[in-house]
Amino acid sequence: LSEKGIQQAIDAGHLTKSIDIDVVYCSMLIRAQTTALIALAAHDRNKVPLLVRDTEDPEQRGLRAHKEKIFEGSHQTILPMYCSYDLNERDFGRLAGMFEREQKNHFDAKDLECFRTNWSIPFPMGESNADVFDRTIAFFERHIRGQLEQGKNVFICCHGFVIRVILAYIQKLSPSDWQIAMKKEIRHEKSALDVPNATPFAFDYIKSPNGPLAGEFVKCPDIENSNEKQVSSKL
Repeated sequence: LSEKGIQQAIDAGHLTKSIDIDVVYCSMLIRAQTTALIALAAHDRNKVPLLVRDTEDPEQRGLRAHKEKIFEGSHQTILPMYCSYDLNERDFGRLAGMFEREQKNHFDAKDLECFRTNWSIPFPMGESNADVFDRTIAFFERHIRGQLEQGKNVFICCHGFVIRVILAYIQKLSPSDWQIAMKKEIRHEKSALDVPNATPFAFDYIKSPNGPLAGEFVKCPDIENSNEKQVSSKL
């Protein structure tokens, strides 16, 4: 992380320090894990983060296999931090590692805008927004919604396109809504998918009597005071 990134992570931690986080989800990329750990260091709940990373062997799952034993033997309150490839940033393909100026040397400006805003067109040799949506939301439904249904507060720390597809999903945006919002963002206009770097968002998860898939998300307008009148789990 840069000096600016470190300070942003510290600031994000102070904004969320009063929320009693029960579980953390993060990508496998070190910059996201470092951001999460710095932010969590500001918390006043005296919980110790324990990284539980995915492995290539689905039978082992790294620390997952030993998580319960670690929890039982600890004198601290453990905060599990699950890291998964499914929350990694969008694959930029041939554009990976290029600065914006370099990208413009290889691709037309209209093509670059299309790669970023179009729902189904991928980066050359990379992923489309639809690809990111499919893997991220499959993970969300498989692992995260169940935690919210149990009344737990969930902290997610990952990347711009991944956060955007989660925002699109919980705000029920269509692919056409996505493209409109992303074009507004490119023009630096306010949109439903604004994702300022290291700026936390909080949503209350309201359970539904119609079943777990019917739960609703309501954005908290004031994240610093969002835990004072909690009537639901929080994302």
